[in-house]
Amino acid sequence: MVILNMLNFTRGYVTFKATGEHLERFINMCTFENINIWNLKSRGRETLTACVSVKGFLRLKKVCRPTGTKIHILSKKGMPFLSFRLRKRIGLLLGFTVFLIATFWLCSHIWYIDVDTSTSIPKEELMHQLELAGIGKGTPTWKIDPNKVQASMLNLNPRLV
Repeated sequence: MVILNMLNFTRGYVTFKATGEHLERFINMCTFENINIWNLKSRGRETLTACVSVKGFLRLKKVCRPTGTKIHILSKKGMPFLSFRLRKRIGLLLGFTVFLIATFWLCSHIWYIDVDTSTSIPKEELMHQLELAGIGKGTPTWKIDPNKVQASMLNLNPRLV
């Protein structure tokens, strides 16, 4: 359900109010024309509210004429409408994009290594061996293969068990 909501938000959707005498015929024709409608709520004998995708809303005109149904837009939601509203705020959009990229980059690197040992092996020796194994401050996490690091550390120091 969450994935479907995210997909609908990405594509954009319109919440509308339909009024007319033949609402059942309107719904049947929408089904026949493959126009997906969700959140149908009856607001009386001749009124209903529902949601439809942007593409489906453009095809509703073909269904409204024969059924005598009138459509009124209640709200527009989703990325197409949000991007249209933000088109004059390019700095805000650019700043948000830079923030997301910087956050991803910072989260995907090692910034601190803490070695906690209860053995007789000194921390400095382990830190040096980690550097020889290719792990240090600023190392990207996608370049680290845990199996290779483990094998390298065991080869460098057989006392690690």
